[in-house]
Amino acid sequence: MSEFATYSSIDQDLSTHSRENPNIISYSNDINSYIKSRNNTYSLPLEIKNHKPYITEYDDKYHKKKVHFNNNKIEFIHNNIDSINVGILTFLALIVRLWKISNPKQVVFDEVHFGGFANKYIKGKFFMGNFSFESIGLDYTDDVPYVAMRIYSGLCGIAVIPIAYYTIKGLNFSRYAAFLGALLVLFENSLATQSRLILLDSQLILFASFTLLSWVNFYANKERPWSFDWWYWLIGTGVGLGLTFSVKWIGLFIIATIGLATIKDLWDILGDIDISMFSVIKHFLARALCLIVIPLSIYAFFFQIHLLILTKKGTDYAFLSPEFQATFKDSNTQPTYYDVAYNSRVYIRHVNTNGGYLHSHNHLYPTGSKQQQITLYSYSDENSEWLILPQRDKEKNKLGQILKDGDSIRLQHVPTGRRLHSHDHRPPMTDEEYQNEVSGYGGPSVSDPRDVWIIEIVKGRDKESSQYIKTFDTVFRLRHKNSGCYLYSHPVKLPDWGFNQQEVTCGTDVLKANTLWAIEKNMNDSFDEQTNKMVKPRRLSFFEKLIELNMVMFKINNELTSSHPYESRPLDWPILKRGISFWGSSKSTSIYLIGNPFVWYLGSISIGIFVIYYILFLLVKQAKAGLSKKVRKSLIKLAYPGGLLFTAWATHYLPFFLMGRQLFLHHYLPALYFSILISVIFIDTILLNRFRQPTTKIIIVAILSIIAIFNYKKYSPLTYGTPMSYNHCLSMKMKDTWDFDCYKYK
Repeated sequence: MSEFATYSSIDQDLSTHSRENPNIISYSNDINSYIKSRNNTYSLPLEIKNHKPYITEYDDKYHKKKVHFNNNKIEFIHNNIDSINVGILTFLALIVRLWKISNPKQVVFDEVHFGGFANKYIKGKFFMGNFSFESIGLDYTDDVPYVAMRIYSGLCGIAVIPIAYYTIKGLNFSRYAAFLGALLVLFENSLATQSRLILLDSQLILFASFTLLSWVNFYANKERPWSFDWWYWLIGTGVGLGLTFSVKWIGLFIIATIGLATIKDLWDILGDIDISMFSVIKHFLARALCLIVIPLSIYAFFFQIHLLILTKKGTDYAFLSPEFQATFKDSNTQPTYYDVAYNSRVYIRHVNTNGGYLHSHNHLYPTGSKQQQITLYSYSDENSEWLILPQRDKEKNKLGQILKDGDSIRLQHVPTGRRLHSHDHRPPMTDEEYQNEVSGYGGPSVSDPRDVWIIEIVKGRDKESSQYIKTFDTVFRLRHKNSGCYLYSHPVKLPDWGFNQQEVTCGTDVLKANTLWAIEKNMNDSFDEQTNKMVKPRRLSFFEKLIELNMVMFKINNELTSSHPYESRPLDWPILKRGISFWGSSKSTSIYLIGNPFVWYLGSISIGIFVIYYILFLLVKQAKAGLSKKVRKSLIKLAYPGGLLFTAWATHYLPFFLMGRQLFLHHYLPALYFSILISVIFIDTILLNRFRQPTTKIIIVAILSIIAIFNYKKYSPLTYGTPMSYNHCLSMKMKDTWDFDCYKYK
């Protein structure tokens, strides 16, 4: 029986049954014989309880009637149809998502990231995610709980299935559509692949889908503001926003979805003349509390846990400021002199890119001047130590004087004796007219006017550090006296001959933020600890660390601009132009992220149908005639659900066109989920609603389900990493751009 339990038409007979008992509709023990006794039958998605989110057009007419069955089993099925459907779907999801989840026993694609993150949490060491892909294919040892970690990801993917079901029901569409929609999500290969590995996408989609479900149920209670259900689902929406955003910054897209829906909701409230301005303000404050304060609090809460666990330096601590680094238990930060003077030996840190310290080593540029390399290096080793000298050798009287704004200095590299130098040669990586090479040149016995730099203080923590150079507290620029360019660095790496360190140049028309420097470590043999002030980095508050962490994360994310063999662009995603090779072995098995073509293209086509629908809807609003009442009713019924789901798809897809970083097909998966829901509500409105007979609807749903399952099974070897034949592999290649290798299966 399940979803497709059917009941006889009651349009003609309800009054007859009601005369005997106005509150009871009696059915015989054998419901099938009752159905056969009537000529006109249709599915009655009748709710026993007046649960507003799931009212249908039939429910609106008859929900006041109490349904009574003589057969307890039939009554139980009737009362628990949704639970039975969800139980069936969840059982199938457990099989589909967890089957052979231990295969392969090797690191797969981005498991090298997130497995590494988990390892850092266990050790309590800080990380920023700067890992290579060199360990993909590494065998898991027996002491690594990779199966348990994959199962957690799989359970997140399983939880999406009932959420999809209840979302479609909550949008006021039939149980047929809800069952079909959840089943299409279940048998989508790319969603299955992502939820079977140690990746974040299954959690992201889970929380995004939960957020949308919560909003749908909140909106369904809009006629009962301030009720328990109203508050419950509004708070649930806020919790979902916080959880989604805490998984990945892509969670901002669901915030955009709910934000736009909230604006429309508040606009409708503002336009209701029956609602006072005081009530409008209350509605606004309730949404601000639940949709802004709660998500931000959850986001900050998880960062607090993050910082409480990671109390030691990791491999990526160099991305953080010295103030942040000082908070680690193993920091071992030593006091340093506060005043920076001539004859001080200093470590100069680049402020903006977090690329590290001004650095040099006894290696030459292979191009340009072929003088000693000047770079930016992440760690403060002895090759990052510089001696501050006056402009001229004869100005020895300045030794010990504190540096101030406008002073002219020379910087001598302590290990090699070379001085920081610039001239009219193009840099090795940035061949632009406004950029000059910076090199190490000369030494104690060589005086060159192109070694002179002028200090320009940009800001200080107080009045004193705004006039004089102070360790940690003063941010300054170094202007080349001879050419007028500024010492500059940006996230461009030198090749192997430069040890992949960051390029340093001297630029005139460059981003000011990339010309900012600060002194981090300061030593001076003429100073005395008793008379000269010693300082340590000040301790940051939690919110200061939270802000810095997010700024560093943003910068690192934007620097992921290098090419990848399986990257793709947003225009490729709706047409499924190519997938991603996740893993391969020499045993004729591989995992390749590719979608179920039937489900994928059904969603993409539905997006185009919605655009056509929206044009028709605008015409319907303007015209009184031209369309039948039934068509007009269908168009109006689709307005809010279709608009909400299309907004969710658009906000999860269109922003990627603005990104210059590496992008992959898996970035489209949240948008894919919403496109599947759009396809189902169109199937329900355009196709299923054309038929009143439940048998016909069941056949339609069954046919679509069989097609989806057939395609899922066909592409399952690439989902599960199981063996297949060469001919089977060739049969899967719908496009030449689907670049999984079939020759390995020969």
